[in-house]
Amino acid sequence: MASISSRNLVDAVLRVERLSFTQRERLADEVHAGQPNLFYSVLVLQRYGATLVQIEVVLNILLVFHETMEISGAGFPAGDLDADGALQLQLGIPALAVR
Repeated sequence: MASISSRNLVDAVLRVERLSFTQRERLADEVHAGQPNLFYSVLVLQRYGATLVQIEVVLNILLVFHETMEISGAGFPAGDLDADGALQLQLGIPALAVR
């Protein structure tokens, strides 16, 4: 598995920042096609009281994460992952228990 460097992350942030609305829409479609559970986990936040501005922040994080994976060559493993599983796998972040 390829590693993700801080340079990859910076490049991804800059790439996503420079995207037009239409390009972001296409990127979101790409994320949805490859990882629908991750994409839907962002959309469902509204049901839990998140504002559209808050959802936009989380969506941007997902887009940057996706671009970072693309730039680094790491890519998502085959198959759909849940959000906790993807973060644990790629970043080594322990799962947070939701109670």
